[in-house]
Amino acid sequence: MPGDSVTVTGSFSRGGTLNLEKLYVEATALTFEREAPACRSCGRRMKSKGGRFDYRCQECGTRSDLPEYAVVKRDLRGTRFQVPVCARRHLTEPLELEGLV
Repeated sequence: MPGDSVTVTGSFSRGGTLNLEKLYVEATALTFEREAPACRSCGRRMKSKGGRFDYRCQECGTRSDLPEYAVVKRDLRGTRFQVPVCARRHLTEPLELEGLV
């Protein structure tokens, strides 16, 4: 996601191509997700009426135009990724041999 801090290893060719071999996620950025607000009267989640920010409770009819935002939990810190075996170069050391997995 935009804002994540990553370290990559690979090579850069003369043609301007970047060949990634490994990716290490150092830190993740806060990511928010928009969701329907909870009704102030009955506490149930409101439903969208189809407008951009137009919500209505199906139980009591209360209306709202302000959505709620929740933090998306992403547990990727310290995760290491590598390319598939078929895409590795012959000198690339797999993560299993580095003792990192």
